[in-house]
Amino acid sequence: MKNKLRLSYLILLSGLGLLSCKKDKVKPAEAKQGSMEVHFDSRRSLTEDFVVNKNYLNANNDSVSFSTFKYFISNVELVRPDGTTFAEPNSYHLIAAANTPASETFTIANIPDGNYSKIRFRVGVDQARNSSTATPVGDLDKDHDMTWDWNTGYTFVFAIGKFKSAPASATFLDFTYQIGKDAQYRTVELAFPSETPTAQIDEMHKPKMHLHANIFDIFGGPNVIDVKANSNSNLPQFSTVAPKIADNYAQMFRIDHIHAH
Repeated sequence: MKNKLRLSYLILLSGLGLLSCKKDKVKPAEAKQGSMEVHFDSRRSLTEDFVVNKNYLNANNDSVSFSTFKYFISNVELVRPDGTTFAEPNSYHLIAAANTPASETFTIANIPDGNYSKIRFRVGVDQARNSSTATPVGDLDKDHDMTWDWNTGYTFVFAIGKFKSAPASATFLDFTYQIGKDAQYRTVELAFPSETPTAQIDEMHKPKMHLHANIFDIFGGPNVIDVKANSNSNLPQFSTVAPKIADNYAQMFRIDHIHAH
């Protein structure tokens, strides 16, 4: 009888111990997250705003205006001072220059709490997504008119406008650039400006980044483009011009400032 009582007592103590362990178990704290707004301000130059359908001189001294300028910003990453990164999932954003602020702005959500010192992004669409338009994510929607009519994939940069070369009395002519294909995919990495070398991102701090996109640099970054000789991306020689324009648009971005809210 004593043995039975002792066994029952031990079983009771064991059960109480298990209940105590369950009661004391602490749920892991949820990871803190924040967000950052990113705005691409369309510019003629560092000191001049861009206006749709306004004539400007490009690097080749042609008078050029744009009625349309759209491009994809994709695979956005934020880089910490130690080199580790946060990559935005399903990261595909269509920027439509100088239409409305909303068409030039997106928000990166669910960013892990921490300090960040660089932004890295791509102009265009990566090969995996560019090989099929069947399952679009982000802004990869056929309704945006950024897919090819004759081929699979996306237009990375779409520009329509008018130009005239010297003499000044020359008639304005049309130009159309639909630049895409994997060879024109470019990576851009920008360090935060010296005024804000790092930005804290968390639940309380949601910075706003203001970038300049100097659109006319597509005609004259590392490579000066003669728009008269290369007025349409369907021209036979454009296959050699497109990589040069891609190298140009990879250089057209800079961070103007960051509001560290």
